Amino acid sequence: MPYPPAVVTCCCCSCLWYIAFLSISAVISLSLCRSRIPTQCIVQKNVQKKDPQTLHNICLKLNSKLQGTNQALHPSVAPPFMSKPIMFLGADVTHPPPDAIGAKPSIAAVVGSCDPKAAVYNCEIRLQTGGQVRSFPIDYFLSDFK
Repeated sequence: MPYPPAVVTCCCCSCLWYIAFLSISAVISLSLCRSRIPTQCIVQKNVQKKDPQTLHNICLKLNSKLQGTNQALHPSVAPPFMSKPIMFLGADVTHPPPDAIGAKPSIAAVVGSCDPKAAVYNCEIRLQTGGQVRSFPIDYFLSDFK
């Protein structure tokens, strides 16, 4: 039996095509998200420029999505509170534009560090009715952290 893909990468021809791709593939992207398969869309012109900084940033994004470590504090400069296990959390909600409320969902996400150096993060995403503002207890998100 073949293994599932580690990451799905899409190279788009233009920014407009990328926006259309996001609309068309929302169901596919959500499916990949629920399957915990990371995705990365790249606009073709950004790769063709061969700008070292752009390519470096793309590699950093892919590495972090594959649970790699891009940066870590050396223990000698880490703040004292990092001497014990700690989890850094970040949360955000993205709402659809006013003309799409009801047709597109709002997306709530929480990321949390999952290694002793706070350099690797996991993410949980939840959908809610577009434009609706709801608050969730943090354990609603963290219950599925792996």
